[in-house]
Amino acid sequence: MSAFAVAFLALVCLGLIVLFLVDRVLRPGLTQYLNELIRLPAGVQFYVRVFVLALVLTVLGAAVDPSFNVQANARAMEYVWAVGSSLHKVFDSLIVVVLVYLGLVTVLSAALRPKP
Repeated sequence: MSAFAVAFLALVCLGLIVLFLVDRVLRPGLTQYLNELIRLPAGVQFYVRVFVLALVLTVLGAAVDPSFNVQANARAMEYVWAVGSSLHKVFDSLIVVVLVYLGLVTVLSAALRPKP
């Protein structure tokens, strides 16, 4: 297996690990909040699935970036820097998706919260 393939697989695996950690940290609180807000199990399931799908597509889209290129005769450290640079894009994309979803939930909360 070439060094490029190893670096690419490392990037995808690290991206999926980060995805799993973000999902495990945010999903319980999000599910509980949506249960209190919507009170409709199908609606809660829909919004949680949309959140997970957005995270997965974002991580895979950032990890499969066409700018991940290293010369064939590059040293091992250049591959490490390339993986780190691409992992930076994964984190950037994840934070944007989480913030957009936070905005969506905020609007949903303002619209569905009972007024006193």
